[in-house]
Amino acid sequence: MTVEIIEWNEISSWSWDLLEDTCCFCQSTLDYCCPCCIFPGEQCPPVVGECGHTFHKHCIDTWLEKNTNCPVCRQQWKNQNLMEIEN
Repeated sequence: MTVEIIEWNEISSWSWDLLEDTCCFCQSTLDYCCPCCIFPGEQCPPVVGECGHTFHKHCIDTWLEKNTNCPVCRQQWKNQNLMEIEN
């Protein structure tokens, strides 16, 4: 008896390598775009603060226009990300 493979379909998935999986601000998962994005695929990666809280880039940028602290713990906001994010 032999088995013949007629078709092979590969499926893959990805996720951010983060401790939290939701944006602390909008409560949406970080694998999808934030409410500010028009459609998935816009440049809206997660941003992690030194305090450890994680947000969509657009969510924390909007908050930081009027505030200088983390919206969750109120510590002074400092970006923990190692790479620069260009918009």
